[in-house]
Amino acid sequence: MDNGFDGNDDFPINKDIFDDYTLGASPKSKKGLPIKPILFIALIAFVIYYFFPSSNSNENNTQEEIRQYKVAKKNMPEKLPSEFMPVSNFYDIDIIDPDIIGKKISISLKLTEPIRENDKTFFYYYDSLYGTWHRLSQATTNLEGTIASGQIAKLPSNIMVVSAPDRIRQLSYISCLECDTSEHAISNSDSIIFASPDLTGIDGKITLRKIDTVDINTLSSSNFFYGIEANDKRTSEIINYILEDSNRIDEHIQNIIAEIKQIKTAGIHINYQNIKLENKKLFTSFINRLSDVLATQNLGQLIVSLPVSDDLENDSYDWQKIFDVAQRVWVHPSEDGSKLYKELDHLSEMSEKLDLDNSKMHLVINSIARERSMDGIDAISRVDALKIASDFSVKLNEKAVTTDSPITLDALNLNTLNTGNNKLSWDDISKSVSFRYISNGSERTIWIQNSFSLRFQIYFAEKNKFAGVVVNANQLDQHTKEYWEIFNKYLTSAEIELLKPFDDYVRLNWNASGGVFENNSGESITWRSPKDAGAYSIQLSASDGEVFLSTELVINVVAAKNTASLITQLTKTLPNINIEFISVVQNEIKKPLIEEVTKTDKDQSKEIVKNVSIVEYRPMPIGPPGPAGN
Repeated sequence: MDNGFDGNDDFPINKDIFDDYTLGASPKSKKGLPIKPILFIALIAFVIYYFFPSSNSNENNTQEEIRQYKVAKKNMPEKLPSEFMPVSNFYDIDIIDPDIIGKKISISLKLTEPIRENDKTFFYYYDSLYGTWHRLSQATTNLEGTIASGQIAKLPSNIMVVSAPDRIRQLSYISCLECDTSEHAISNSDSIIFASPDLTGIDGKITLRKIDTVDINTLSSSNFFYGIEANDKRTSEIINYILEDSNRIDEHIQNIIAEIKQIKTAGIHINYQNIKLENKKLFTSFINRLSDVLATQNLGQLIVSLPVSDDLENDSYDWQKIFDVAQRVWVHPSEDGSKLYKELDHLSEMSEKLDLDNSKMHLVINSIARERSMDGIDAISRVDALKIASDFSVKLNEKAVTTDSPITLDALNLNTLNTGNNKLSWDDISKSVSFRYISNGSERTIWIQNSFSLRFQIYFAEKNKFAGVVVNANQLDQHTKEYWEIFNKYLTSAEIELLKPFDDYVRLNWNASGGVFENNSGESITWRSPKDAGAYSIQLSASDGEVFLSTELVINVVAAKNTASLITQLTKTLPNINIEFISVVQNEIKKPLIEEVTKTDKDQSKEIVKNVSIVEYRPMPIGPPGPAGN
């Protein structure tokens, strides 16, 4: 039908290739006419036309096709779509006729590889500028599995058919008691952190202390797990105490079984991550014994959470045995952004070496900002992180701000380090927006998680063919609504588009209602006050690429120094923080959604007011965010 696909490198495309095939259609005829003679005559005509075509006809058809488009078979790009297998040749398409540009077109391509059972086929386009693949549409194959057909919105500059296994992806929740009634109930496996071990009585008996009092039997979902968590200092000590004695392990298992028999659950989730090195093999034994009891009494599945490290071979967990007995393994990467992907890459290597079943593995997503200090790593909201980045001070040599005078403005936190990257910027190591600063004499690092960093984490799970991802629902707020769009796409598609924030957004930005900026080094700036006295506002904005948060100082500029006797040590009279969120609904022209945080001072004698405002753009402002690399 199209021998040119296997031969010529550059040729007018056969019209059939970009038309829908009519497979197995019954012959049609007018009433009263004999069908067989007509078919016989048509067959003879087709043979004459095919083997003895007139030169004029061929020439006319060729010219007609050349005026539209032609294709050239090319070498396959080195980078292929994740998890997909090419099942056709890769073609460049040269569009000759401008009239077909942007028009929907039916398209069919001959396949070079057989389609596996339950696999889906797709038309894909390769963007050579950014080195990324984009899906055009899903394709259907004929009964013989030799041709893929479908419709695409417009003819691309290149095309290929790929196939992908019909794999089910899961989204699970941690500590989500009402997920099944929420608008984002898109998961097919939920987990409840429902209880933790507790020491009671003078005999030190260990029981399970319920964290929440919700009646699980009133929830409609059948996929809730009885979750037991022991990761803080006190409960971790109890778990290590249990693991040191076989009788205590048996008693702990009996307590767990007794609890889940009282409620309807899909199984148990064990989240004990702070196991002492000498007890990790005992933890593996505990998991095996618990799994045996669950299987014997038909009490559901077992989910086990395991921490990821950069030395899995020597961390003493027996990963293979745990994978053998657990139905799902939730892997928790480091909250330290500098280690996160180093550890995940090591997990990927070890998974292949130990022959772990990745179809059981779920990646626990880091969905909230983290701050590392000498005391450890703590969660911090995105708003608080950007407030730290945007805070600034006024440096005065005099006791007042007078007209037409230079004033030094400093970002309080982003101007405290002289070496290394202390600017607010995208960090390729943590794949997040990050900055460093000094507080109370010690260095701190903040990694801000947003939809950009989320994409990279999901991409890792997808690239390594994990069964799904897990999100802590308690860490989601009004600034993470866009996560659900990405989660939904992940569950229904193998595509994860990697993006980095637009550079111009991830930087400090100074603005003033009057006066001029004489120099701007980013973290430190000189502002020359206006020649007219009055109240003027200065703003410092910081952004993670999605949310712009501004800190504002309102400064009273006076004409003469002796009129400002009430203004002393401005940098020490900043008011306490009083936060109030005011939401403004987005209108049809997609204005930014604005929330304001106001710092007020009850003492009206002060001449300075400090405001913090948040501007959240949804969708992103126009500008090239730029596809990211892997």
